[in-house]
Amino acid sequence: MKHKRTKWDRIAWTPFQPCVVDAADYPAADMAPESIWRNSRYQVARWFGEAPEPFGRYVHLSLKVHDKQAHHDWRDMQRIKNELVGTECEAVELYPAESRLVDCANQYHLFVFQPGCRFPFGFTSRLVSADTTGTNARQRPFDEAPAEFATVSAHAPAGPPERDTMSRAFDNLVAQTWNTIEDADPDISTERLMAMTVERVSAETGRDIDSGDISAALQRHEMARQKGTP
Repeated sequence: MKHKRTKWDRIAWTPFQPCVVDAADYPAADMAPESIWRNSRYQVARWFGEAPEPFGRYVHLSLKVHDKQAHHDWRDMQRIKNELVGTECEAVELYPAESRLVDCANQYHLFVFQPGCRFPFGFTSRLVSADTTGTNARQRPFDEAPAEFATVSAHAPAGPPERDTMSRAFDNLVAQTWNTIEDADPDISTERLMAMTVERVSAETGRDIDSGDISAALQRHEMARQKGTP
C-alpha cells in the first residue's frame, strides 16, 4: 500500500526541543553528535568542528524530516540555521567534487560559521518581500511575517476608516477563500492553491488580482490575527 506523502510546509512550525543522544545508535562513539533537536517537521543533529583560517570554528547541522522523505526547503533551512546557531551566522550547503560525494540518505547538511565570518560572494543587502507585482516571479506566503512587514505596517500613514475596513474585508476574503480551497483538497499543491485563490478572489471582487496580492493579503491577515484584530 502506497503511503500518502506528508506536505511538510503545511505542518505548523514549533520550537526545537533537545533529545537524548544515544551513542549506541552510531557505528563509533566519536561519530555521535553533540546534540539532537526536534520540532514538528525536522530532526537535526549538531556537531562542532574547526576549519582553517579565516573560517575557524563551525557548526555542522544534519537534518531530515520525520518521515525521511526527500524534502529540501531553503526557507526552512535558513530558519533552522537561525534557531539552532544564530541569525547573524552564515552557512553553506556544499555541492562537492564527485570524488568526495556522500549520498546515502534523504538527509541534508549545513555548515555554519561564527558571527562576523562573511563569505566573499552572495547578495550584499537584505530584501524580503511577498509582492511580485510587475515581475514574472512567484512567491509563496511566509509562515511568519518577516520584520519588514511589521515595519511597513507600523510606519504607514493611517488611511480613511473606510479604506482600512475595505482592506480588512479583502484580507479576510482572501484568507477564507484560501482555507476553503485547502480544506476541500488537503493534497492540493501550493501552486494550484494559489492559482485557484487568485481566480476566485478576482471573480468575487471584479478586480485583476495576482499572486502578489494574495500573498500580501495573507500576511496582513496573519499579522492581524496575531494582534487580535478582527
